[in-house]
Amino acid sequence: MAHVLSVSFPPGPQAEMLVMNLDLAGISASSGSACTSGIEEDSHVLQAIGHQKIEKP
Repeated sequence: MAHVLSVSFPPGPQAEMLVMNLDLAGISASSGSACTSGIEEDSHVLQAIGHQKIEKP
């Protein structure tokens, strides 16, 4: 049974390693959605729920 979970972690040097390690463990993960690829601002959904954008270092 497939499930979808959305989580957010503070940006940092380990972010890409986290995604890679999840993939190696058989967990499909992405550091962003395809529909917002290359966009610098939060999606309308994140804006609607009051998401606080964290600036990348």
